[in-house]
Amino acid sequence: MPYLGAQTVIRLRYEAPAYTSGRASFDAIPGETEVMASVQPLPEKDRQLLPEGARHRDGRKMYCDLGTFRVDDQHSGDQADRVQIGSKIFTVIHVDALHPLISHERVYVVRVAETCEPVSEDEL
Repeated sequence: MPYLGAQTVIRLRYEAPAYTSGRASFDAIPGETEVMASVQPLPEKDRQLLPEGARHRDGRKMYCDLGTFRVDDQHSGDQADRVQIGSKIFTVIHVDALHPLISHERVYVVRVAETCEPVSEDEL
């Protein structure tokens, strides 16, 4: 389904850990997949939904097809997807699909802590 203002972003997905003698080992290199998403600035009212430690970081809201992104899952050991938008890397914080008429998911992403810098108006 085409989305207004859709652009190509790169999803970085780490595989589930492999267990050897009860110890988890993670793949260090994520798989890269190009996906289409409508990337928008994260408004202040949506920022309040984020966990407290992520509210001050550079964030975006994206709309894309159902099942495109995932968040951390402690039970299965899955890591949250990361997203490359331009040259910046973001991590997926929240995914929901609450719209009753249109099948899509809304994804909140924040810039990874290692590369956080204040966002300027021209980057939004």
